[in-house]
Amino acid sequence: MLQQLIISNFATIESLNLEFNHGFSVITGETGAGKSIMLDALTLLMGARSETRLIRHGKDSCNISAVFTTTPDSPASKWLTAQGIYNDGTCIIRRVLNRISQDNKCFINDQPVTVTSLGDLGQHLIDIHGQKDHQALLKLPAQRASIDRRAGHEPILIKMRETFREMATVRQSLQQMASSQQAVADRIELLLFQVNELDEFTPLEQQFNALEQDYKRLANAAELGEGMLQVADLLAGDSDNSCNYAITTAISVLNRIQRYDDQLRPHTFQLQSSSDQLHEIANEMRRHSESTSADPESFAKIESRLNQWINLSRKHRIAEVDLPDLHQKLAEELGSLQQAHTAPESLQLRLSELEKNYIQLANQVMNNRIEASSSLCEAVSEQMQLLGMTGGRLEVEIHELPEERYSENGIEHLEFMVTTNPGMPPGSLRKTASGGELSRISLAIEVAAEGASLKPTMMFDEVDAGVGGEIAEIVGDRLRSIGNNAQVISVTHLPQVAAQGHHHFRVKKITDLEASTVHTNVRQLTGEQRRAEIARMLGGRDITNTTLAHAQELLSKAI
Repeated sequence: MLQQLIISNFATIESLNLEFNHGFSVITGETGAGKSIMLDALTLLMGARSETRLIRHGKDSCNISAVFTTTPDSPASKWLTAQGIYNDGTCIIRRVLNRISQDNKCFINDQPVTVTSLGDLGQHLIDIHGQKDHQALLKLPAQRASIDRRAGHEPILIKMRETFREMATVRQSLQQMASSQQAVADRIELLLFQVNELDEFTPLEQQFNALEQDYKRLANAAELGEGMLQVADLLAGDSDNSCNYAITTAISVLNRIQRYDDQLRPHTFQLQSSSDQLHEIANEMRRHSESTSADPESFAKIESRLNQWINLSRKHRIAEVDLPDLHQKLAEELGSLQQAHTAPESLQLRLSELEKNYIQLANQVMNNRIEASSSLCEAVSEQMQLLGMTGGRLEVEIHELPEERYSENGIEHLEFMVTTNPGMPPGSLRKTASGGELSRISLAIEVAAEGASLKPTMMFDEVDAGVGGEIAEIVGDRLRSIGNNAQVISVTHLPQVAAQGHHHFRVKKITDLEASTVHTNVRQLTGEQRRAEIARMLGGRDITNTTLAHAQELLSKAI
């Protein structure tokens, strides 16, 4: 429920702080006084597009805030929780407009948010019906929205729309694939040749370096064998020049003299260990020399593979060590393209599945709409009798569209048909209803469509336009009856409607010619003040005892 509205430097309002209560609140004032400014301010808080012209003349910025109370299980509270916004039952929405920077700042409970977020939250807090909304009812989408609101099948609608959009995406993908199939086929053919060639060769990681080492070893086998035998002889040969001969001689000398110095004994052990290691190395050299004998057949195989490796690398213009990576990348690209090349088949299957799902959902939506239309027409027709259209009734024309006209909104054409006089055949609402009748039908639809689940706050801007007398009194009575269960705020110029309000606010424009300024003042009326305002609305500038008595009579009827 809207609890408080605070406005500064917006349009002709310099400063305004209003508190609202549960029930039916009316806003009255002279023509041009600015009765609709508060509605415009709330519309901005609900995410409407802003304009710098709305900032009060001579000011750089304007600030609009609204305080709403929410219940823990309300859609608004659930939305706040889902967005991670602190919620203690009070929701404060604030919007700041700047003239110079044209910067929009939006806040929910002091947390910065986007304008879109304001709109998302606003749809859970308040229904705003401006004067243009009566004309919007002439448009088929608004009529469909009224039926859908009555049907209460939003989850199915969302699923149907998502399915239709995915269908459109899949169809577009199929069209794009059809135009690029030849290019894909050519690339697949080249990749098949390249990957098959590399599959047959099978280059492995680190294998090229190993091949180079094997090639060098086999190409120089004789020199390697001779060199290793020479090393073995130098380390542990029989000649006096070998390392082992020198170490053995040193050990013999140490053995002879260590009896004179025990500190020499560890060195004897170290030299003996060195001698053993030299013998081990020498033996390894001799064994390795025997294994490196020339093997023409192995050498030819390694040389051939090495040459193939080098030629393939040059063919693909990469370094030899990168050939295994290239092999893997080409194979992955081939697999991806082959999958994409066959994707039309899988996409076609997906499209068929989506079309089947869409038809099922759309038929369910259409059946829901037919059922909701029946109950809505009955409820609206009943309201029309109360609003002075005796014998009038609302009907909904629904018929299935040809397949090429299916859309995300469904498979049927839906249009309001109305008759406002008994005995007359129903005609299109767009062609049949007058301005005054349209406003009353709009009110009847809103009352009927929202009857099951009223939003916390509903605001109407001159929903009584084009009516008067007894009908105006009935309109006021209907708004008051809604206000018994919800918060209703209505801008009105009719005393019959104003008298029905539980609460009354008067808007007055104050012009200071000397200062060349205009101010809009809003104050809540009670008692005699309210009776005087109703009298003004009845009789104009000159308030007589008769108009005061008439005003009192209207107020008494509302009790």
